[in-house]
Amino acid sequence: MAEIKETSPSYDDNPNPNSIAFLAGMTGGLIMILSMAIARAFGLSNLNVELIFGSLLTRDTGPGTWVLGLFTHMLFTGVVAILYGVAFRALGRSGTFMGVLFGAIHFAVVGIAMGVFAGQHPLIPTKIADPGFFALNLGGNGFGSYFVCHLIFGALVGNLYESSTRALAETPSEGISTLETKVTTETKETEETKKKAA
Repeated sequence: MAEIKETSPSYDDNPNPNSIAFLAGMTGGLIMILSMAIARAFGLSNLNVELIFGSLLTRDTGPGTWVLGLFTHMLFTGVVAILYGVAFRALGRSGTFMGVLFGAIHFAVVGIAMGVFAGQHPLIPTKIADPGFFALNLGGNGFGSYFVCHLIFGALVGNLYESSTRALAETPSEGISTLETKVTTETKETEETKKKAA
């Protein structure tokens, strides 16, 4: 009798891990923006990343610029999360803790880029405050809130990536189910033929 061996699902066994990472990044990016908006509302920071992104394209600071910056930032966080996913697969680990760790690394890279990028922005510092490296020009609260936002982003991406990839890996694909059914049917038919012949 033919036997079909069962294999334990791996969280990498999914059709498109980059899509999962991108969606996780978009979600994390939205939460990150909301967190920064809360920080601004409580006077902890006046950093407005959406306005910085949008005004780079429009050279204006109106509401439309902010909306454009919102979508640009979310697209950017989706792409960054794909890099998170690549690293997760390379290490064979993901989850909240790994996400927080990557969030800290992410903050270090973006913090340096922020200081360099400010010098190239057409509206900094004439219309938009220069955040400086790691948003240090905005004071301790500015630095702290921006850092925490990146940790939240990393935690969300790591958690969503792991839970989504595991859920997909544990769901049998239609192709495998069809193959198993076919093999089982053929095995039963072979056994019945042998019994009749005997």
